[in-house]
Amino acid sequence: LGLLSVNSSVRLQECVVESAVGGAGGRGGPGGLPGAGGLGGLGDDGSSVTAPPGGDGGLGGNGGRGGSGSGGTGGPSYALVFSGMKPLFGADTQLVPGRGGVGGLGGRVDANAPRATSGADGDAAAVFELEPELD
Repeated sequence: LGLLSVNSSVRLQECVVESAVGGAGGRGGPGGLPGAGGLGGLGDDGSSVTAPPGGDGGLGGNGGRGGSGSGGTGGPSYALVFSGMKPLFGADTQLVPGRGGVGGLGGRVDANAPRATSGADGDAAAVFELEPELD
């Protein structure tokens, strides 16, 4: 951010407000390891008159590996961010945003698996208005 104005009265005149490049998004992680299958149930003890004892149930199957994480969104680059009153600009004022940060690379389970979605590049603008939160 070049300048942040929150509920303030600001007038920009004869100036240049410039922001840097947004930060890069984080890399997505690999999927989690699978969980072990559950134990089988115990068989009936055969105490009823009409049925013989039953066998125990088998083990449940192992779960599948978790999906890989997507890459993070790149950081924004805004010359001016404001909330409340919009700052006033003289004709000689320049607002120069950098470029948004590069999105992070999607993760993957292993070298043979496809990657998860990479993150989007960050936004960039001369002016960005913060909207108030509604409860």
